Amino acid sequence: MRAFLSLNPDPQTAMDIDRWSALCWPGIERRVPAQNLHVTLAFLGEISQQTEADINEYFSTSAAGETCQLTFDKVGYWPQPKVLWLGCESVPASLNVLAQRCRTLANRVGIRVNGKRFEPHITLARNPASPPQPPLTDPAFTVRFDSIQLCESFLDKRGARYSIRESWALTPD
Repeated sequence: MRAFLSLNPDPQTAMDIDRWSALCWPGIERRVPAQNLHVTLAFLGEISQQTEADINEYFSTSAAGETCQLTFDKVGYWPQPKVLWLGCESVPASLNVLAQRCRTLANRVGIRVNGKRFEPHITLARNPASPPQPPLTDPAFTVRFDSIQLCESFLDKRGARYSIRESWALTPD
């Protein structure tokens, strides 16, 4: 299965972000649906059932990390791979520790993860026809994450769909 470890906003916040995005860029193509909004901690790629079991055992037998609160207050665009995203001006150290823990776990179970610097973000749109204009209003979404999810990714003609396979609680900070 194709998988990743993520932080998922609560449904109300996901809908608020989706609504704000639609108002700021009404004509943008390939918007990410509200139910797919997330922060990727570690992209795992194709994993086996054994690897899934190893990840589950690790997070089930040790504290996954501390809860974290993020304020999504900036917008960015990466020309390659053509991604419009929502990010944070300030990232708490606990989130960087959590992301590093997820990448270390991936390495322990035999997965080589991307070595790029961790940049917490929520993808809003993929492959827009042209770089988007600045948003009509500045973002200001504060989200408290209290669990990590192992998500499975299904790709088809309409894009990606995600299914949460496992979830582990983060401890209060």
